Amino acid sequence: MDAEERLKDFSLNNSRQYRYLRIPERDVKGNLEYVRDDRLGNVAKLKDFESALVGLDISQDAIDSIYKILAAILILGEMRFKESSVDKKAALEDPKIAGEIAALLKIDDKKFQWALVNYCVLI
Repeated sequence: MDAEERLKDFSLNNSRQYRYLRIPERDVKGNLEYVRDDRLGNVAKLKDFESALVGLDISQDAIDSIYKILAAILILGEMRFKESSVDKKAALEDPKIAGEIAALLKIDDKKFQWALVNYCVLI
């Protein structure tokens, strides 16, 4: 996706530092050692994955939705919370991250941010 300049479509950058993609050195065993360093192999696997989805008659819009959901999950891992200086409740360290997720999922940004920092039970 980086080579095709598609990362921006999913609010991603070419950094491999996303929390969910980090593999601590102490946990590297077997094939995991090379998975992140095999860029050409990863490109081929992504193309195979896309071909399989197309082979299942999944539309390009649905494939893009799958990527948006996966990107939102990846970005969600970067979200951090802090104590609000106003009322000692939870607050987002960087509300822009929640905005990126809301845009990808096509949900209301303000409602999403509210849901992240408030506790509510619906009966």
